[in-house]
Amino acid sequence: MIRSAHSRDPPRACTVAETAVEEAYKRLSNGSHYFLRRILCEYDDGTLFISGKVPSYYRKQLVHSRLRGIEGVARVDDQIQVISPTGLSSDSVTGYPLRMRIPQREAR
Repeated sequence: MIRSAHSRDPPRACTVAETAVEEAYKRLSNGSHYFLRRILCEYDDGTLFISGKVPSYYRKQLVHSRLRGIEGVARVDDQIQVISPTGLSSDSVTGYPLRMRIPQREAR
């Protein structure tokens, strides 16, 4: 049972889903990485669904490492997108990386 120190409500039993999602958010909110606080977590029947955007594959791995070992979570369904800090990323439809055209200098 979870009871807030400031709550006058009687304690209530938490479901596995509430406990798992609460623990996931707690783990993601610890630390200095702002993007971790913007990850959405949902739980259904032993699966923790995570979604959001992170600036690198390393940061995506960081999310996974923080969520490892949560009681009641048998599987993590990762729907996190990796985007670069500048907003440029792989095209989500074609899977090809975006290309920038660099103007060629004219020969003199």
